[in-house]
Amino acid sequence: MRVLQQRLYGQGFTFVQVNGVYDEQTRLGVAKLQSDPPIYGPHTRATFGLG
Repeated sequence: MRVLQQRLYGQGFTFVQVNGVYDEQTRLGVAKLQSDPPIYGPHTRATFGLG
């Protein structure tokens, strides 16, 4: 989760805290990155080159 948060933060989602928890800020960052539903899944991992 921390890697996701670091990548989101690095992409300019500076409201995302790197805390290792899929919290509301992380969910919002993912939602802004992709279309609904805002789930940390294959699409998001592929976007960041995480497999």
